[in-house]
Amino acid sequence: MQLKTGGFLAEGRVSNPKTEFANGLQKAGLKAGIARLDRLPAAHIDDKHAVRRQIRDAERDIEYSTRRLGEVGKDIERLVPTTGDGFSMVVGAIRSPSANSPVAR
Repeated sequence: MQLKTGGFLAEGRVSNPKTEFANGLQKAGLKAGIARLDRLPAAHIDDKHAVRRQIRDAERDIEYSTRRLGEVGKDIERLVPTTGDGFSMVVGAIRSPSANSPVAR
């Protein structure tokens, strides 16, 4: 082990603060890189779970949309045009306005 005294090393060599600082930065960078690599597997697992959740949600949306498409098709088949003379309504026991509208028949 070398003991520092002032700007000199105990063995008589001059220490270089710039080199020591650069070495310290390099060591800190390496530690940060190692920590990042240690976290990488956990992040990968989190990403896999997120992708699986998105796939499950998309499959559920497809099922719902497919079912809803059939329901909308049935609604379209039951559609009665209400424009012009095709419109009629019942208020109390009185049907209005047209006797030849699809609802009045």
